[in-house]
Amino acid sequence: MKNKKILIVEDELITAENIRVCLSDAGYEVTGMFSTAEEALGSLERIRPDLVMMDIRLGGKMDGIEAAELVLQRYDLPVIYLTSYADDEVIRRAASTESYGYIIKPFQEAELISNIEMAVFKHGAAQRLKESERKFRVLIEKSSACVFIIRNDRFLYANPSAQAIAGYTLEELGRINPSDLVHPDFRDVVR
Repeated sequence: MKNKKILIVEDELITAENIRVCLSDAGYEVTGMFSTAEEALGSLERIRPDLVMMDIRLGGKMDGIEAAELVLQRYDLPVIYLTSYADDEVIRRAASTESYGYIIKPFQEAELISNIEMAVFKHGAAQRLKESERKFRVLIEKSSACVFIIRNDRFLYANPSAQAIAGYTLEELGRINPSDLVHPDFRDVVR
């Protein structure tokens, strides 16, 4: 998975340079190094990295966790946190962003590389799953077959064909018990 492009957001110049050297030596392309979240976010459209290494405590108005949330929302890129902080509150905030890693400084080169490899692999798997779900949703939505999803005697979903045959919108189906749509002679069979 080498040759991936990585953006570094780190406000300690020596640490940022150390990361750059480690990554370059390991075969990664460092596409940019920024000391503030604002600078990094402003460059993402132009740089288009495969992964972002993000320090949590940064100079500027925005911390790394806030920036990571925007990176994930806007660009769907994997983010690995770098930090000297491991207190419960920071970890809780970082975990809520669904980042792909959390490295505590000082770090070992092997730890850095293994986290990157895992993040790139997991992100690729997540992308393939999203694409598969999208294709499945399109298939179900366009299908002429009736598809209902029912849980606890409630309709959770009905594709357009099912709604047309049932004669109800999905919202209306949500207020109906599914057994109410079955002919009384067949209700025992359906249960």
